[in-house]
Amino acid sequence: MVRSKAEVRDELLKIDTGFKDKNGKKIGVDSFASFLTTKHKFPLYDDIVGEFEKSGIVDFKPSDFQSSGSKSKESKSNDFPKPSFDKESFAFPDDFFNEKDFKNDYMFVGLNAAYRTGDKDYSGWGNFRDTDRPTNTYKLYVQTSDKCFEGSYITDIIKSYEDSNSGNVMRNFFINDDEISFLSHPESTPNLDARRIDKLVLGHYQDELSKVKAMLTKADDDYKAGNKYVENKYKLKENNVPQRSKLKKLCIENKNTLDNSLGIFIRECLKIQPNWLVVFGADANEVLDKMVVSDYFKNKVDEIKNNNKEYKFNVMDLLEHRRVEVTHYATQSVPLKKYKKGSGDKKKNKDSEKEKRGYKFRDWVNYAPYELITKVDEMKEKEELRKQKESNNK
Repeated sequence: MVRSKAEVRDELLKIDTGFKDKNGKKIGVDSFASFLTTKHKFPLYDDIVGEFEKSGIVDFKPSDFQSSGSKSKESKSNDFPKPSFDKESFAFPDDFFNEKDFKNDYMFVGLNAAYRTGDKDYSGWGNFRDTDRPTNTYKLYVQTSDKCFEGSYITDIIKSYEDSNSGNVMRNFFINDDEISFLSHPESTPNLDARRIDKLVLGHYQDELSKVKAMLTKADDDYKAGNKYVENKYKLKENNVPQRSKLKKLCIENKNTLDNSLGIFIRECLKIQPNWLVVFGADANEVLDKMVVSDYFKNKVDEIKNNNKEYKFNVMDLLEHRRVEVTHYATQSVPLKKYKKGSGDKKKNKDSEKEKRGYKFRDWVNYAPYELITKVDEMKEKEELRKQKESNNK
């Protein structure tokens, strides 16, 4: 059934997220999610590369998309190209929902929102278009610049939780510890609570140790470089371990955040009804792996579907069979070689970690869009084979 974009929007806005802002106002899904679209059309891959290379700018950067006042060092041309895509053009277009057909071929999902400074309002589908620190926004839209992804829905698994370090998220929600994970044990008992608090205490000391190691590395680098020793430069402020009562409160808050988030995510899937799910990063994919085998999550899916009989979409089938992981757009480096079909299987490709990696924006442009398209094709082929095998066994 073909649905209009306005119909899908209205269905999404009916979701009760359970989250409120500091003034007690309910926060809608339009503050957590968005669609892969921009106020002015983002250029396609070939147009991006062609425009800059035509002007002699080989090693272009996000600033080159919008800066017309100066040339890059690599530019051999006297005529600097006009801005290809100013960062303000990432704004959500006013006329998006006027278009009729909604494309539900793909849905994109990350782990959680990155940390943001200031008190900003992201309602009106303002997420995934940061212009204060636009590099990752450029990387996202370069990665998804193929026409087939235009207008796709994009969201996070964990809502209303800002942290740019995914390791902190995995730890604070106990994702990797099945014995105390909320996904494995949603209940609260004195034993579970104590073990969760201990885990957070350990995490605090690990963070402090990391700071010390980083400071020692910096001091050693300065010494080797012959830099003048400045005592205040190497002082560390010790952070005391929070009281156990505060850590228990944090556990309760995180459990409620996860509970609300999973409910929203399930409803998003039911309303979008995507054919394929594209996951940004290994951590988000690992959370989905845990969700697939979690009785707590499965029961939540059944409960929501039973309360809404009109939902026929199979969420578990999507998560189990029609999902693929791609490199997160906040990743600092990517392989310098193009992604090869089948190289995503780490068990078969033991040399993948030894590949030379690049840190430049141009390296991302060369790698990420191709990886996404190739992995999506692999996913589709794998699902077709699974269905054929399933049919033959009947």
